Amino acid sequence: MHSSTGVTGLEEQTNVTAVNVYPNPVGNMMNITFTAQTALDVDLIVTNTMGQQVLNGTYSVNATSNHLQVNTANLERGIYIMQLRSADGSVATHKFIK
Repeated sequence: MHSSTGVTGLEEQTNVTAVNVYPNPVGNMMNITFTAQTALDVDLIVTNTMGQQVLNGTYSVNATSNHLQVNTANLERGIYIMQLRSADGSVATHKFIK
């Protein structure tokens, strides 16, 4: 899987696949579904368009389909980048709107 982060020459490899964020735009709750290749801990990091971290958390996930519900009520309206980072260093990135 190849995804771009805006940094030339870097390619992301991910242990987390089939990432879906809904609804998009999000309301007070954001749902994230994804598949993990192995059971592991993932860090959820949300940044705004200025690169400021506005939300984070760590979740233990299964080696199957996973569903996270994240409270986004305190986020201002705008565009955000959500990253799921696993302990092996892989990153899955998804953009969403509040």
